[in-house]
Amino acid sequence: MRTFSYATKPLKVKPNLEITYCELRGFINASTYPTFEKLLTSLAAKARHLIIDFHQVDYVNSTTIGALVAAYDTIKQAGGDMVLTRVHRAVGNTMRLLGITQVVPFIKDARTAARYFAQPGGPGSGGKKLAEKPGEPAPPTPKGVGTVRKPLSFDIRRESVAPPECSVLVVVPSKNVFTDVLKMRLGQAKRKFTLVSTAEEALAAFDVHEPDLIIVEDSLPGADEFIRKVKTEKKKSFLSIIKVYEKGKPVKKGETEFRVWEDDFLVEPFEMMELFALSEAELARLPSAKEVRMRQLHFTCRGSDPNVQKALELGRGIVFNVGLDEDKAVTLFAAFQEAMDNAVRHGNRHNPKKHIDVSFLVDSSKIVLTVEDEGEGFDFSKYIDFAKTQDAATRARMAHAEGRIGGLGIKLMFECCDKMAYLSPGNKIRLEKNIPTVRTVKPEDAAAQTPKG
Repeated sequence: MRTFSYATKPLKVKPNLEITYCELRGFINASTYPTFEKLLTSLAAKARHLIIDFHQVDYVNSTTIGALVAAYDTIKQAGGDMVLTRVHRAVGNTMRLLGITQVVPFIKDARTAARYFAQPGGPGSGGKKLAEKPGEPAPPTPKGVGTVRKPLSFDIRRESVAPPECSVLVVVPSKNVFTDVLKMRLGQAKRKFTLVSTAEEALAAFDVHEPDLIIVEDSLPGADEFIRKVKTEKKKSFLSIIKVYEKGKPVKKGETEFRVWEDDFLVEPFEMMELFALSEAELARLPSAKEVRMRQLHFTCRGSDPNVQKALELGRGIVFNVGLDEDKAVTLFAAFQEAMDNAVRHGNRHNPKKHIDVSFLVDSSKIVLTVEDEGEGFDFSKYIDFAKTQDAATRARMAHAEGRIGGLGIKLMFECCDKMAYLSPGNKIRLEKNIPTVRTVKPEDAAAQTPKG
């Protein structure tokens, strides 16, 4: 479970300069935001000058941004000032996209912040030269004020491309007439056909044959875990999985705690021609150019904290490994976190029994993800207009003046993605990010471009 904590203390720099230092730790999301809001409201009401240290904060949602703007305005109106220090890259990108860096000063560390407050003429008189860009490495802070942590870094690699072959893997507890017929029909020329009887054998066979189609019986022990591993851990997960359920056994989305789904299924009894037709259809939809195949993932979970964190980790594993540069991956992941946060808070209203449905589809040019909750939806058109026309600070101040919190989530997702759309009735969002095309230069072309002499 992601947690949030904090520590505050006064800093004595010079007489008549009251500074409160607050160090935040952990995650500020749907479940921890109320604690953060209570803390910030209290500090804004009491502190003359406030330093908020973010160096141990790994995530903030859009509601956090609105609360920071409101607290900054409150302190400024009382004649004080507020700064943020040591904001590392993942959090800094979110703040930059929403424009908070143009409102609240970002300072390198507590010592520099104290100098900023102590300037002749008071805070703000020439202090901009002390500000920094969020996410820059910060120098050591004064003793007792905390330690420096490097910004987050991620290993970003494009998925490897499978060999250009058509391969079918069938996973059933025992060989029978059913499997013999399958082999005769699907094991045609130019196709590999592999039959195994356990989940462990299936994983080993997957690594060797890299199948394009998997047919698995639900009665197989470990079938669900096998599907999860293939879809989330294997390098080639843009494949089709057909699951065969016993009569009356198919699992409904509403009955699962956390489930990575197959691509299609059949329920016994069924005609063999149904399975053949479905198998052929799945194989036919595979692109002829296999280099465009990268990843496909669909899962459903209840909205409890552990499930949401597991969903975010699955999403991270895709977003940071599809060929996006680090900044674009960080911003897209921030949008996915926001979409999950909105599903928990606004759609499902913190009901841990309600479900969130998530899908990722990646090809060589883009990554598309959808997040759907069980809420009734909302009139999203005006919020889309706000995202296009209003800056984040203005939007946050409007919400604060109306006694509301939040209102910046759609703006954040809009800024993080190349395309964003809500699907009617408003309980499903679609986010899209383009993947840069990597141009391959042939050796002869490279030689021709090399200057002579």
